[in-house]
Amino acid sequence: MKSERFEALIDAIIAIIITIIVLDLPVPSVVTWDSIFALKMNFFAYFVSFLLCYNFWNNHQKFFGYIKTIDHRVMWLGAGSMFVLSFIPYLTSLITTDFNAFFPLFLYGLIFIVIDILFLMSCYILKNVDSDNLELEKRVGIITKKIIVIILIIVIGIIIGYLAYPSAILFSCFGCMIASWLMSYLGIY
Repeated sequence: MKSERFEALIDAIIAIIITIIVLDLPVPSVVTWDSIFALKMNFFAYFVSFLLCYNFWNNHQKFFGYIKTIDHRVMWLGAGSMFVLSFIPYLTSLITTDFNAFFPLFLYGLIFIVIDILFLMSCYILKNVDSDNLELEKRVGIITKKIIVIILIIVIGIIIGYLAYPSAILFSCFGCMIASWLMSYLGIY
């Protein structure tokens, strides 16, 4: 089965998710520099959520450039990923209510981990479906290493968040984006 319609569906869902996130940003009653600055963590949470959605789209777009065919398992894992990703607007809103509350930030970090695991599962299934594709096999190995690094960064953020500073989880999620881009820039993926 060809992947173009599946990719178009992912594009549409991500566009809707990003729109919902931005619509949830609070509007101050009086717009001044101070009132906007008071919302800095809300904007940071939006920024990290936007980057997650963009990274998800970018990784899929790059990866799907290497594949020739997909099967129903990949479509169902993609649906699962979209389902999990659709919680990002809610969790972004939830963490902005209190940046010192561990549990909402823990759930936010957990979403990053679950999305990466689902993407990795899709990669391995695609590798098995298209077993003659040597470039795909090489990319799956690289992606596996990249996702392990990302998960470790988030786990460290969760531990720091639990022990001392809950917002460390949000910053670790942002750190994952930086690590991901650095790995791409350095040619790791």
